[in-house]
Amino acid sequence: MACGDAATTTVPDDRSGPETVAGDRAALDALRREIAHLPAKLRDVLVLRATEGLSQAETADALDITAKAVETRLARARARLTQKFTPE
Repeated sequence: MACGDAATTTVPDDRSGPETVAGDRAALDALRREIAHLPAKLRDVLVLRATEGLSQAETADALDITAKAVETRLARARARLTQKFTPE
C-alpha cells in the first residue's frame, strides 16, 4: 500500500449491550451467592487465592494450614461451584 492510500479496516466493537451487561451482572450475583454458601473452610481458601491473589504458600500461612490443605480445599470449592453452574 502506497503512502497516502486510505485503508479501510473494521475495528470490532467489543462493547456489551444492555442485555449482555444485565446477564453478566446476574451471573456474577449468582456466583457471589454460591460462594457465600460454601463452607467457611472452602470459601476462605477460594477468596484468598482467587480474589486476593495470594499464592498457595501465602494462603496456607494466612489460614495456618498446610499447602496440601489449600490445594484440596480449593479443588473442592471449585468442584462445588462447577456443579452448581453446570446444566444437567
